[in-house]
Amino acid sequence: MKKDNRTSEKKNGHYISVKESNLIAKENARTIKELNKRNNSYSRADYVTEMKNPDNIVEFDDLHTYFYTDRGVVKAVNGVSFDIPAGSTVGIVGESGCGKSTLGRLMLNLLEPTSGEMLLDGQNIYKLRSAQMKKMRLRAQMIF
Repeated sequence: MKKDNRTSEKKNGHYISVKESNLIAKENARTIKELNKRNNSYSRADYVTEMKNPDNIVEFDDLHTYFYTDRGVVKAVNGVSFDIPAGSTVGIVGESGCGKSTLGRLMLNLLEPTSGEMLLDGQNIYKLRSAQMKKMRLRAQMIF
């Protein structure tokens, strides 16, 4: 009789369920938030950089977002780089499941990227404080 590998892995403690993984992720996020509150002494130089082109209002540079699941790594956004000139409207088009909504969430800082940065008027949005994020979100939106 053949044993089920998942059952033996569960008993040996090598298996983490989706529920346990989510609890760990929430605890990690809570810990990171507390550490950021303690170290909340940013200077303007920490989040303002030079734009590659002064005509651009937004620049994306090598954006990556990976989700870690019990089935492996899902690369939702992998190496996205593009610029948006001031006064332009951009539409993102692609097949179902290609990362359009994830990219939109990254643009509004609703998700943190695994790596890369997004500059809005020279400010790295992933380093903005919450009050600054509220002002930024008034200027941007996703339309499905």
